[in-house]
Amino acid sequence: MESSTDSQLARNASVVLFGGVALSCILLIAGLARYAMHPDPIGSLQPMQMRRLGDGLAAGNPVALIHLGLLVLMITPIARIVILLIEFIRERRFAFAAISFGVLLLISLGIVLGLGS
Repeated sequence: MESSTDSQLARNASVVLFGGVALSCILLIAGLARYAMHPDPIGSLQPMQMRRLGDGLAAGNPVALIHLGLLVLMITPIARIVILLIEFIRERRFAFAAISFGVLLLISLGIVLGLGS
């Protein structure tokens, strides 16, 4: 039988996942709609460097919106793990907190190694 803290934990994790996916969809649709209204020549939809994302968003660049939507989609599962880690620590479930922290370390290691290559 599931306890009330477990069901609250599951609800919190679901809200984070749903919110992240919904926000990502909104950004992707907005970027694609803006790109459809102001199309560039074929082949101009090129990847954008992360450090130029803010400038692109400020300029209303549809590619920047698409990139932001994809970034939100990639960050959503990581945010869920962070929420679970915080909840596990708050509930003094240290074994689960340690597992969550280990998963975050592995993801961080993957990101760092991926950026280095």
